[in-house]
Amino acid sequence: MSNGEHDDNQNKGDVQADKRAILMSAEQLQDSLRRECVHVIDVRGGVHKAGGRITQSGFQATHYEADRGAYEEARITGAMFIDWRHVDLCKCDVLQRAMQQVVGNEDKLICIYDWGDMLFSCRLWFALCAIGYERVGVLNGGWQSWSEYKGEVTRNGSVELTLDGQSERLSRNEKSVSMEMMKRLVQSKREFDAASLEDDVVMIDARSARQYVGEERRTVRGGHIAYAKNVPYRRLLQPNGIGFVPDAELKRRLQQCDVRLRTRCGKKKRFVNYCNGGVSCTVVAFALLRSGVEWHCVRNYCGSFNEWGNRCDTPITNLTAPTYKR
Repeated sequence: MSNGEHDDNQNKGDVQADKRAILMSAEQLQDSLRRECVHVIDVRGGVHKAGGRITQSGFQATHYEADRGAYEEARITGAMFIDWRHVDLCKCDVLQRAMQQVVGNEDKLICIYDWGDMLFSCRLWFALCAIGYERVGVLNGGWQSWSEYKGEVTRNGSVELTLDGQSERLSRNEKSVSMEMMKRLVQSKREFDAASLEDDVVMIDARSARQYVGEERRTVRGGHIAYAKNVPYRRLLQPNGIGFVPDAELKRRLQQCDVRLRTRCGKKKRFVNYCNGGVSCTVVAFALLRSGVEWHCVRNYCGSFNEWGNRCDTPITNLTAPTYKR
């Protein structure tokens, strides 16, 4: 690959990753920085359970934060900061304008990093690819791998890219699936199932197994979208939860979760991913592309279960209680 565009050496093998799923090692990023052929974006942040707080509806409350303070304290040399909470596929023109101010028409690789759990780097990666950027990579292992590598850091000249502009269009990006589209998809899968036919669309739930079956709730109703398969995003990461496993192992773990990339007759499958708030499902999207799925075959339901599970008119399967029927 040219112009500083690299792929992690650990992932060489018989899996042909989509060109948009660029996975960089700390060494490769350092080399790109030396040759001044990369833009670096810091999206460190977190999603935390709000202590032991349980809402009035009886589910676990969560707290979202962006770690701007960590960025100010130390960051990869030349990195700009983006508050991941403001990355919205329903306001893709805001992100487009902000990126244009920094990147312009330069044909440089963009490399994104978070703390290392790949959540927010993959979220921004998905959003940038969705608005047309093709040379976007994530740093495998994020800040932790950079620190272990002892890569260059700085504490001077901070730059924050704000995404608080007014959106001029309210329509969803083509990579974002609406709730109504999800309802139609569930109905279609119900009809395929009744006819004992194989559908070429797979819905993937990226949340934990406990949330998937309904043991843990973060919404009014627990469980999962009917017919969705469960691929907990953490299963795609290294044992310590930092960085992706190699590509061949990614594909194997998807198969272990009953996710096949083609139908029995060889047709490429399409995938719609969701989680709670449209973040961890992008880790699954990245893993699918690393496993050979093409970009045009992957979409995300960005409203995810925070939207679906807080309504009474959406089909949900709860394995700890009777299936909801309307």
